[in-house]
Amino acid sequence: MSHSIPLYLALLTVPLGAACAKNGADAQAVPRSGTAETAQSDFARAREDYRHEKQSGLDLVDKTITDLEGKEKIAGAKAKTVLDGVIPAVQAQRAAFTGDLRAIDDAGAAEWDSTKARLDKEWSELKAATDKAASAAMTVGAAYKPGEMTCEDFVALADVEKPKVVYWAEGFNKNGKALDSVVDVTETDKTVPFIVSDCMKSPKEPLIKAIQRQPAAAMKPVATAPKPAKMRCDEFVALEDVARPKVVYWAEGFNKDGGATESVVDIAETDRLVPVLVQECTDEPKLTFWQKLKKYF
Repeated sequence: MSHSIPLYLALLTVPLGAACAKNGADAQAVPRSGTAETAQSDFARAREDYRHEKQSGLDLVDKTITDLEGKEKIAGAKAKTVLDGVIPAVQAQRAAFTGDLRAIDDAGAAEWDSTKARLDKEWSELKAATDKAASAAMTVGAAYKPGEMTCEDFVALADVEKPKVVYWAEGFNKNGKALDSVVDVTETDKTVPFIVSDCMKSPKEPLIKAIQRQPAAAMKPVATAPKPAKMRCDEFVALEDVARPKVVYWAEGFNKDGGATESVVDIAETDRLVPVLVQECTDEPKLTFWQKLKKYF
């Protein structure tokens, strides 16, 4: 009996050891399967995060393209030529990148690194082209055709540009033969926010009509308001610094005699012209402001 116990125990340990070995193997197999599933999940999440990141970037690119297209529609000849040269390239690169971005669903984990590297390169090129187009638009300056602008176009202008276009358009709306026409800086400044508000309600309305619709009382000139067509140079120089550019914009629009709607106001050029007129009028104070202004148009 004493000899049978160890043998009995030995027989019991064999299946037990085998079972432990099997259980150990199974335990190792579970983590391996879990690791593969986790890796696939991590890859899918990384791919989706990449798509979301680039789609957000594309939204900004689209906004830039839309802004450029809006400027192109109402731009003067010089600015339009520049914009016509850069916008199509950006649009083509945007379309190509969008197509390749959609295709990442077909990219597996094995080729993801190469796919991502290719997309990153395309994205860098698209971003560079977009920045170049935006920079080119700024370089040529803002030149617009107020007579062809809609209210929507006007509202989209930078805040610093809106009053300048209003002054030009107010002069444009006057009868060019009425030499007694005046520009009332105080009253015109007051109309700008009203025009913006009206234009937001009627975005497709021509800007010129929105400006013409302003209440007569708001546009009523004061006795001391300057008459650009009769003003002497010394009177122009005597104006406040903030008033001189407004008078120049008004006079430039007035100079168009309310004529061709494709007439252009080039904001960059007009801003540069103001100090030139001040200097010339300082040198020759008794000449008329109109004589000085006309030679530049």
